[in-house]
Amino acid sequence: MDRPTGAPRLPHPRGRRPIALDDESADPEAPTPRLWASRLATPFVSYPRGRPAHIAPNGRPTHAVPHREERSHRRPPERALLARARAAAPSWAGLALVLGIGIALRWVALDDAPEVSDREAALVTGVVTLSRTGVWTGLPLGVLPGRLLSVATPQFAAIGSLTGAWRRAPSALGAVRESGPLLWAGATLLVWVLVRRLGVVRRWALLAVALLAICPAAIGAARVAAPENLALLWVLAALVLVTGRPRVGHAALRVDLVIIGCTAVAVLTAPVTLALLPTVLLLSARQRDPRRPALLAVGVLLTVGVGMAFTVAEGPSGGSPGWSAPKWLGADWLGPGWLGRDLVTPALVLLVGLLALRPGRRSSPRRRALAVGVLGVPLLALPLGAAPTPALPLAAVLVAALAAGIERDVLARTRPAPLSQPTPLSRPTPLSRPSDRFVPQLAPALLIGVLTVVWAANLADLPAATAPAPAAAARTWLRDNAPPTDRIRTDARTRVSLVPGTDAWTRVSTGDPADDPAGPATGPAAGRAAGPAADGPTSGPTAGRGGAPAWWVTAPDDRAPATAALVAEFGVSGAPDRLEIRNSLGTVPDPAREVAARRAAGAMLAMSPQLRTDPGVLDALRAGRVDPCAMTALAGLLSRQRIRLVDLPPVPGETAPDRPLRQLVLAPDGPPPEGVPDTGPDTARRAVVDFFEAQLAPFRPYAVTVIPAGVLVRYSPLAPPDLLEAFLAR
Repeated sequence: MDRPTGAPRLPHPRGRRPIALDDESADPEAPTPRLWASRLATPFVSYPRGRPAHIAPNGRPTHAVPHREERSHRRPPERALLARARAAAPSWAGLALVLGIGIALRWVALDDAPEVSDREAALVTGVVTLSRTGVWTGLPLGVLPGRLLSVATPQFAAIGSLTGAWRRAPSALGAVRESGPLLWAGATLLVWVLVRRLGVVRRWALLAVALLAICPAAIGAARVAAPENLALLWVLAALVLVTGRPRVGHAALRVDLVIIGCTAVAVLTAPVTLALLPTVLLLSARQRDPRRPALLAVGVLLTVGVGMAFTVAEGPSGGSPGWSAPKWLGADWLGPGWLGRDLVTPALVLLVGLLALRPGRRSSPRRRALAVGVLGVPLLALPLGAAPTPALPLAAVLVAALAAGIERDVLARTRPAPLSQPTPLSRPTPLSRPSDRFVPQLAPALLIGVLTVVWAANLADLPAATAPAPAAAARTWLRDNAPPTDRIRTDARTRVSLVPGTDAWTRVSTGDPADDPAGPATGPAAGRAAGPAADGPTSGPTAGRGGAPAWWVTAPDDRAPATAALVAEFGVSGAPDRLEIRNSLGTVPDPAREVAARRAAGAMLAMSPQLRTDPGVLDALRAGRVDPCAMTALAGLLSRQRIRLVDLPPVPGETAPDRPLRQLVLAPDGPPPEGVPDTGPDTARRAVVDFFEAQLAPFRPYAVTVIPAGVLVRYSPLAPPDLLEAFLAR
C-alpha cells in the first residue's frame, strides 16, 4: 500500500519502537499494523516503552475511543466539572453526615466500653511493650498451635505515636482503641469507592455507608482494638484496585504489585482475611486473562509464606489458652462487644451472601465473587478465634448492589413500552406520573429506616458518657490517692484499663516474672511476688516502693492476700466488671481499739468552742467516722482560729461503713489568726490553706483545693495506726 512521504509514525501494538508505513529500514519480521489500528492510534502520542491505555496486548482496542473531532464538540471542561460537582454535592454532603454520625457512635465512652477481653488485652500489652522496649510479642491463633507476630502490633504502635494517643489517652487500652473510629472512616470511604466501581448509583452507595454507620455489629467491632480492623483497610484497598479500570503493560504490572502487597499485609495482619483471597482472584479474572489470577495467587501466597516464616513465634502447643468455639460465639460474636445479642446482622450477612451467590441470568460475576468472601470469612474466623469483621463491609456492598439491581428490574418491568404513535386510549402507567418519580429516590431512606427500627434495641445499649465504667472510676481513684511510687498488682485485662502506655506502665504488674518491671523476685520476697494469692508484703517504709506491690486491684472472683484490707470498690455488687482496691501497708493491728480511739478524739473535737458545724457532722465525729490524721490536724487548726466544718464528703468508691472519712470541707468562721494581717475577704481562707500546706507527714494532706464552699482537704487512705492512742488513756 503506497503512502505519501512523511506519514505519521504509529506506536507498535506490542510496545516496540514506532515505525512509519513508508519506512524501508523497518524490521521486516515485525507485524504490520492494521489499518483500523493506525486510525485509532494516530491521534495519540507514541512512547517507545508503552502503548495507549485503550490498546490491549493483542493489538485490539479495549473500548471505543471517540475521534478528536467528536471530542471537540463536547462542553468545555470547566462547565462539565461544575455540572458534575452540583450533581454530586447532595451525595457528598450525605456521605459527610453519615461519617460524622458513625464516628460519634464509635467514640462515645471508647476508653472503657465494651469490657476488655483477653485477646484485646494481649494485643494492647504487645503494642505497649513494642513501643516502650522494642520487643515484639506474639498473639494466639485460636485452635492452631504457636503464636503469630502479628503485623498489627507495629501498625497500632505507629498510629499511637503519630497521633499522640499515648500522651492523651487515660489508659493504654484507650490509646489503642482511638484508632478504631479513624480506621472505620477510612474503610467506609473505600466501601463508597468500591460500590461506585460496581456500577451502583450514588444513593445506593450511600445506603451501604449508612448501614455500616448504624449497624450494631459494625459499631461494636470498631470500638475494640482488633487486628481485623487494620486488615480490613488493606483488603478493601486491594478490592478497590482490582475492580478499577483495566490497565495494560507496565501500568497493569504496577497495579498487580500493589494488590499483592495490600493482600499480603492484610493476611499477615489478620489471617482471617485469607478467606478474601478467592474474591480478589475472581475479580481479577474479569479481563479474561487467565494468567493474571494465577500470578496474583502465587505472589500473595509467596509473600505471605515468607512473612509467616519471619513472624511465627513459640507459644503454647494447645493454641489460645481458654479458647473454645462456644465461648467465641457467645462472647465475641454475640457478646457485649457487638452491643448485645445482635441476631439480625448475622442473619442479614448470611441472607445477602446466599442471594448474591445464586446462579441466574441476572446474577453478576462480581457479586458472586464478593459473596464468596462474605460467606468464607465467618467460616475461617471460627477456628482462628478471630472477629468476622471483614464480612460486614462486603455484606453492605452486596446489599447496595442487590437493592440497586432490584430497583432496576422493577423499573424496567413497570415502565411503559415506547409507542411509535401514541393513541388517545393509552393510559399512563403508575411510574409515568410525576409523583411516582420520587419513589426510587426514597427507597434507600425507607430501607435504612426499617433497619434502624429493627436495631433500635441494640443501639439503646450504647454506653453513655455520663456513666463512667468501674475501670475508669478505679483509674481515677488510683491517680488521686495512691502514691506515685507504689507498685500495683492486677490481672492483664485490668492492667490495660488502669494505666496509660507511658512511664506509669511499669508501676503495674500482673504477677508474671517476665512482666515484672522490677525483675524476678529472689529470697524471702519471691513468694510474695508470685501472684495475687500470696500472703502480702511486709509493712514498712520500703514496702510497695520498688519491692512487693502495695495495692491489689482485683475482680470479685480473684483472690487477694489475706492481710489486704478493702479500701475502695467500684461497680455493682456481683457484676463481672466490678473492681476492688485493697491495701496491706496500712492495716490496723486492732480495728476495735482504733475505732474507740477515733470516737474519743471526735468527742473532744465536738466540744471545742472554736468549732461550728451541723448536727449530722457532729454525729459523725462522735461516732469515730473521721480519719485520725484529719482529726489531729483539725485540732491544731482550731487552736489558731474559729472554723466551720461544712461537710465530710466521702471519697468515691469508699462506701464501706468501717472506712473513715478522710475529706474535710472547712471554712473560716471569723477573722484570721493572730499575727496574720487582714488584707481582704480571702485572708482567713488563705490562712487555712497555708496551715495545711505547712504540715509535715503524716499530717500533711494529700491534696488541698479551694472550692466555692471553702477549702477541701483530702488525706491519704494509709493513716498510721495507733495515732490517737493517747485519747484512750484519758
